[in-house]
This record gives sequence, structure tokens and C-alpha cells, in this order.
Amino acid sequence: MKAAPFDYYAPSSIQALNNQKPDEQTIATAAAEVVKDIDPPADVHASVEYRRYVATNLLRHALTEAVQRAEGRVVGFGLATFIEPAPGGTDYMAMMGGVREPAIVKIEPSGHVTAYTAQVPHGQSHETTLAQIVASELGVPFEHVKVVHGDTQTGPFTLMGTGGSRAATMASGAALFATREVKKQVLQIAGAMLEASPDDKEVRSINSSRD
Repeated sequence: MKAAPFDYYAPSSIQALNNQKPDEQTIATAAAEVVKDIDPPADVHASVEYRRYVATNLLRHALTEAVQRAEGRVVGFGLATFIEPAPGGTDYMAMMGGVREPAIVKIEPSGHVTAYTAQVPHGQSHETTLAQIVASELGVPFEHVKVVHGDTQTGPFTLMGTGGSRAATMASGAALFATREVKKQVLQIAGAMLEASPDDKEVRSINSSRD
């Protein structure tokens, strides 16, 4: 056993096991006896008391596994994997009642942009992530984008809110498509004013000017 940097021989534990039925009581007694035969060092890694505690538990565990293997049981570590439905595909959303992730994006008279999200962040930096997406899509400075959340009067509503890794995919996607819709409207208005096709134009920056 490795309760210390070297091995120990525990005759008291062996004696406790001799001619005894290998049940829980015998194993517990043998494990307790090991402290009589070891004198582990104390160093920066562990104290004497802790090493004795480890030795007792290691021996108990080893003896229990040995008995279980002798009985034909498979003993060891097991690994399992699973797929978490997060943030959830279309089937999962249908099961939840068709929950959608809404977002609203507005260009203010000042030229700045406000993005409303149904997310309720509590330390995940949603404000930064969503603002970066909106700013990148519209071509506006990051500091000109304001993200509003937790406002039930002005913000969109959802039954899900924050959770299940939804923000990085669902909320970001909602903000992206809302921003693209706003961008499309800007190009349509610009095309009508300039008598040109919106397909021939692109948004590079949004500014506000007053005479």
C-alpha cells in the first residue's frame, strides 16, 4: 500500500485475517490493525495521522475488492457517456411546447443600437457576447451597443430564460438574425431614398447627424 513513499509490511493485519471468514467485520478489523505496524513519516505532503488514515482505508478497499473478485464479481472503475439536450434541437423545443428564443434589435435616433434579450445573465457575460455580435453585423462600434435584459416591460418573453447553455447558441443566434433583419430594413430604406437596389448596398457604419 502507498500510504507513504515506501511499502509497509503489516503482520497485525495478516494475523487478523488468518482463519477468519472474509466478511465486513473481519476486513474492518484487519484495516484497523494496520496502524499498529506502520510508522509513516510526516513531511510537507501529509501528516502521520493522515497517512495512517489513508493506510487504513487503502487496506479496507483492497481487501473488499479481493473478496468481491473471489466471488466472481467484476470490480473496477466504470465510465459512461451521455448526450445532454442542451441547448436543445427542434425536437427538444417541440417537446417543451415550441419554446423560441426571442430578441429585439433597435437603432436609436442617436445612431447607437439597443438589443433586448430574454436571457437573464448572472455573470456569464451575455452583455459582452451579444453586443459583439450586433456590433460586428451592423458595423458599429462595440461601445455603441447596449444590451438590455431582465426588463419585462420592454424585453421579449420566453419560458426558458437562462440555462442549459442556451446563451451562446440560441440567444446569440436570435440576436444575430434580429440584427440582420434590422440591417435589411436599413438597406431597403437607403435603396428607396437613393433609387437603387438594396442588394447593391452594404452597411459600413451607422451615424446620426443633425443640422
